[in-house]
Amino acid sequence: TVLAPFGGSGTTGLVAREHGRSCVLLEQSPTYADMARARLGQAPADVATARDQTAALPLFGGGAQ
Repeated sequence: TVLAPFGGSGTTGLVAREHGRSCVLLEQSPTYADMARARLGQAPADVATARDQTAALPLFGGGAQ
């Protein structure tokens, strides 16, 4: 599995697919995330997103201090 912490337009995902690998793309920009989904042929419902949930998560784990 390839991790692309800066998923961008999805090129890493395309190359991973060509080499028979799975890939996790992380992208902050909704514009680039939509572009990657389109390039990889995935509908938005097929891609896990946590945009609304990240504010509730602690930055480095460990819960409340």
